[in-house]
Amino acid sequence: MNNEFSWSAAREARIDRAIDRAVREMMQVEPPPGLRRRVLARLNDADERREHAHRRAPRFLELLALAEQAVVAGRALVARIDALAARLPERRSDA
Repeated sequence: MNNEFSWSAAREARIDRAIDRAVREMMQVEPPPGLRRRVLARLNDADERREHAHRRAPRFLELLALAEQAVVAGRALVARIDALAARLPERRSDA
């Protein structure tokens, strides 16, 4: 059992070293041109998005209600089809 633990610990240590190496390599790269400008522009847009967020919440709730109604209507339709199918005489396939 101790041998299993040492295998697991060694494997985890190798994975940790590989992750550390990959992160160091990724961090040594220059950001794409214009990144700072785009980030700052998005931060400024966040204020505008926040102003209109109160309009989106009720619309989302309306969408949820519509989805619930669709599920209920679908179940009712399936139940009606099942009831109609139960009343039909069975067909014999002599093919």
